[in-house]
Amino acid sequence: MILNELMQLLPRKIFAIEMLLVFEDIKPVCRIEIEDKTLDKLTAFCRTNNLALITSDFKFVKTQDGKAMMMPTNSPLKGGFFVYISKQKTDAIKAKDAEVALDHKTFGELLGYPACCIDFFIKHYEEAAKMHDDYTLLTLKNSESLDWRLNISLNFFDYRLISHFPHSFNCQESIALSQKILDVLTKHNPDLARKTKEELCTVIIYDDETGVHVIKNTKTEQNTIHYTDVMLTSPNRIFTLLKMSNKIKIITRNHLELYNDNVLTGELKGDVGILVFN
Repeated sequence: MILNELMQLLPRKIFAIEMLLVFEDIKPVCRIEIEDKTLDKLTAFCRTNNLALITSDFKFVKTQDGKAMMMPTNSPLKGGFFVYISKQKTDAIKAKDAEVALDHKTFGELLGYPACCIDFFIKHYEEAAKMHDDYTLLTLKNSESLDWRLNISLNFFDYRLISHFPHSFNCQESIALSQKILDVLTKHNPDLARKTKEELCTVIIYDDETGVHVIKNTKTEQNTIHYTDVMLTSPNRIFTLLKMSNKIKIITRNHLELYNDNVLTGELKGDVGILVFN
């Protein structure tokens, strides 16, 4: 099966799924990150399967503080590339050129994103730049409800369906796209499809400073969420506070009170939001 082969080749499941979506004509182009040691094998795979692969004009190398710096492609340092993959070489080249030129409209169209979400991305680009280039709180503010299929917060944990920030978490065009992706995933790997749904149906606390916190083993009673565990991307003050607690009282989407049983342990408000995906 092509998906299983891609998951063995690529470092992350979500990258394998992105390539599968090109193979299945769900997306014209995908753009993924790969390590330089994988490039030759991926190039051979694409050649065998009649896919065009275009690499970025630079190599990104991780520094000791976890940031990335751009280096020449022939740099001897270990690093990685962006690769643009499509059934049409011209589309892969256009996607690469559009990203370099910050032509967000063309780039989004080539990646198969809904027009409404591309427009939202462009409209709020400068605002999101002040929020670590993250649209989570902007999208939450624009959402009446939250559909689990549009949960992109687990990207760091290697689970997602869509790869774009939707203009709202109830965007109908994004839901339609995510359902197509789920159907393709179910066709190729039913167990992974079930696991993906299980992971995406969750509660997220997002903070502009500390990022994503996944609330596990939850039980909801009106505006209160009971839980037993928390997953995070890196240790931080909010994670410590959440680990001290076992109950979240939702005052608003951007104002939370934390309790250990009935003892108030802390309060979160401001550039923070709770996302309950179901």
